[in-house]
Amino acid sequence: MVGSFLPAERGRGRLSVHLGYPDRRTQAADEGPSRLHPRLVIVLIALALIGVAGFTRVLAAVGKQTVPPAVNILWAAPFVLMLLAMSVLPALAAKLWDRFYAVIAIGLGAAAAIGYGVWFQAAGPVAASLGLYLKFMSLVGALFIISSGILVRVRRPATPAVNVAVLLAGAVLANILGTTGAGIVLIRPYLQMNRGHIRPFHVIFFVFLVANIGGALTPLGDPPLLLGYLMGVPFWWMLQHAWLAWLLAVGLPLAVFYLLDRRCPRDASVQESQAVAIAGLGQLALILPVLGSLFVPAPWREMVLVLAAGLSLLLTPNSVRVANRLSFKPLREMAVLFLGIFLTLAPVLNLLASRAARGQLTTFTATPGRCYFLTGALSAVLDNAPTYAACLQSRAAAGTVGTAHRSASMPRPAVSPAGTAVLAQPNGGIYLLAISLGAVFFGACTWIGNGPNLIIKSLAEHEGVQCPGFFTYIARYAIPVLLPVLVLVWLIFLW
Repeated sequence: MVGSFLPAERGRGRLSVHLGYPDRRTQAADEGPSRLHPRLVIVLIALALIGVAGFTRVLAAVGKQTVPPAVNILWAAPFVLMLLAMSVLPALAAKLWDRFYAVIAIGLGAAAAIGYGVWFQAAGPVAASLGLYLKFMSLVGALFIISSGILVRVRRPATPAVNVAVLLAGAVLANILGTTGAGIVLIRPYLQMNRGHIRPFHVIFFVFLVANIGGALTPLGDPPLLLGYLMGVPFWWMLQHAWLAWLLAVGLPLAVFYLLDRRCPRDASVQESQAVAIAGLGQLALILPVLGSLFVPAPWREMVLVLAAGLSLLLTPNSVRVANRLSFKPLREMAVLFLGIFLTLAPVLNLLASRAARGQLTTFTATPGRCYFLTGALSAVLDNAPTYAACLQSRAAAGTVGTAHRSASMPRPAVSPAGTAVLAQPNGGIYLLAISLGAVFFGACTWIGNGPNLIIKSLAEHEGVQCPGFFTYIARYAIPVLLPVLVLVWLIFLW
């Protein structure tokens, strides 16, 4: 069976690494066929490609409206209700939520999208929001499937020092694979290493460091930084200017985690064999086209992602996915919840964009600290990529109009891309740093602050870990642990 490639118990300290799968002939009786039937996979790939191409073309035709309509704060109500449902119902009525979460999410999303689109004739913003959703879910789905083809087995429970090393490696890897890719690839072996003594804080700090803070150094790390690169920020700018803040924001939570993990009881009877086995490492080659797709326009981007995921399904024995205890339930839940979020988010994002275009956010971006906390507070509960764009555009507009123009309803737009315009301002670098760090770091403040957070939570719960609810996460971890670190980053680097 798949587990037969693991190193022998007596092989203390032995590492076994395979690009493929060394034992493909023998399987457990309950593991089914060695892989999905190739014809079935090819048919599914063809249907997915046709669906993506058609849906993307429809969205492009509908989404020609570029000026967001002026809306009042009441149009944020569906989004607020969506957040309340996600945060309250799982704790107060878990069975009810598990049964009807799809009805609630899609119902609120459809009501917001139809009402908003019909009332304001704003089909364009709704189509743009669906386009972002399609891009987001195709990327997450491809990384989810590819990472499930990598099987990592560790014989011994992880020590606190080993856990710290894994979290630090994940924070670095997030700048190469993205926070989503690094989180999906590492979460299973991380949970496996800590089986028997896993606690909620193990998952929370993984979310802090791998799914959020770690990806602050390159445009590949987090969607806001990719958007910044497309808006004129040099590719290596964050690595050159944010590495000290990154070290502080990663190092302090790691120190707290180490102290907590040392107090976590472990089974002393478990042998200290350090044997590690990795199979299917060749799947990482499929990450390259996934990363390359980030720079390709729709629908080719989504098609590349579908092909990469399909190739992974063709190459990976089903027994490997069984050994990984793969379930598509977390991905399905994430797809449904984020569909509701993106649909209810369309009026909120246009509310922010329209006010930024009129200079009404200028006061909130007057200093680096205000930029940092405004971008951060919004990123904790909204999608951080459009939040980053709105704050960056607002700061760019603030530097291109005089005092008389700032009170006007529509300030003169910057000629250059927003990132280039901000960097051209006096002390513009510190404003760009504040907006970038706020968008990336504050995504760890809530379960919904960044896309990977919910999928990591779902995977951990599938493995039997009792993760805290929405408000417990904030009260027990985000405020006492993360918030002091974020404030310290402001005092040292953005004051």
